[in-house]
Amino acid sequence: MPAGKLDVYVNSANGLKDTEIIGKADPYVILKAEKATGKTSTCKDQGSSPVWGEIIRLRIPNGCKQLVLTIYNENRLYKDDIMGIVTIKLAEVFDPDNKLPDGSFLSPSAEYPVARPDGKIQGKISVALIFEEDGTDLGLEVVQSFKDSLKIFQ
Repeated sequence: MPAGKLDVYVNSANGLKDTEIIGKADPYVILKAEKATGKTSTCKDQGSSPVWGEIIRLRIPNGCKQLVLTIYNENRLYKDDIMGIVTIKLAEVFDPDNKLPDGSFLSPSAEYPVARPDGKIQGKISVALIFEEDGTDLGLEVVQSFKDSLKIFQ
């Protein structure tokens, strides 16, 4: 991937392993693409089916190959637990044949399987991606239309 802005629409997850001993898990997501990182808010007491409905913008460097989403359970008294990990290969999401004339890409909302720390798949997370290569401007109308089509903020 060339350098640019990656907007990650973190919608929701379902079927996650609830790692909370008492009550329900308080999930949040850490996003990493090379050295670029971001974080969602914590979904208090939402357990195995959190809903974030958030946009996280990452500035990715040239050659970035993957986006890693790590879902954590926030704990007050001890270290936060990893609920699951998702690795999205950007080359598979942003096929060069689907590149728009201005150098940007739109990826529809998709569900990705979540791997627990032991490697077992349990649950899915729903995200959508918009990538704008440095030096391009997708335009507010296109971005707003895309957001509306996702229906993740309703």
